[in-house]
Amino acid sequence: MKKEKPIQGASLITQYSPIARLEIWLFTLSIAIVTISGLFLLRDWLFSSLGVYGDVFIPTPSGSKMIHLCSGGMLVVISLFHILIHLRSKDRSLLPVNTMRDLKSFLHSGMYMIGISRREERGTQGKFNGRQRIVYICLAYIMGLAMITGFLYYFGILGHSVALVHVIPGGLTFMVVLFQFLMMIRNHDAIRLKATFITGKLPMWYIRRNKPLWYEELRPARVESTKQKGISGKDELTRAVTKFTLLFDDMPNDKVIKAITEELKAKVGKDDRKRIVELANEL
Repeated sequence: MKKEKPIQGASLITQYSPIARLEIWLFTLSIAIVTISGLFLLRDWLFSSLGVYGDVFIPTPSGSKMIHLCSGGMLVVISLFHILIHLRSKDRSLLPVNTMRDLKSFLHSGMYMIGISRREERGTQGKFNGRQRIVYICLAYIMGLAMITGFLYYFGILGHSVALVHVIPGGLTFMVVLFQFLMMIRNHDAIRLKATFITGKLPMWYIRRNKPLWYEELRPARVESTKQKGISGKDELTRAVTKFTLLFDDMPNDKVIKAITEELKAKVGKDDRKRIVELANEL
């Protein structure tokens, strides 16, 4: 017997705009290229400075320095573009709300990732959680330091012997990005991973469960919109079912409403259906 697939809700809320998703893809690609080329250059620097392990097994690809510079420059352009976009949109949702609470959430996430804690404490659950806000502000500082030191090193202001001042913030940048990605895998959060890189949208039920503060911000407008668009123009029983469904779901699926209404018509008597309508009218 073929198993019937459950009807899924259709309400999706945009968290990342197409421009933001483009930024994420370009940023991820640039970080990967910068890191790989940087590892080759670091190995060469260690060998020339300290005599530690040269390119015995895997030689450094030609043009690695130029690739590192170009991808680093791409990161600078993406970062400046990101700053300009967010200044124009006045979106502050990624900035820390309560720094100490967000920092505690970040540290707790680290313990969860390595198995010390059994669940992640996400802190203030707005559009972004505490861990995400701390990761964002950390990236702003360490990437800025990596870019400045890289610029100084390229123009010879920093000597070859002190290149480590560029390596450290560069390595920390990669580690923070990797931490964020691993947390999504550790949480088995395919929905948010898909929203981050592909759709940019999260289901309303996911927001209600995982981001309660953001849900409360969205709820009044969504409920009002649903009442205006979803209830008018339907028969009495369908309107009644819609009203009751709104108590649990801000954006009920029309197919679900129709299925419940048909079931009531088939299994519930006329007087009971009339009573359902009367109760709905009292809401």
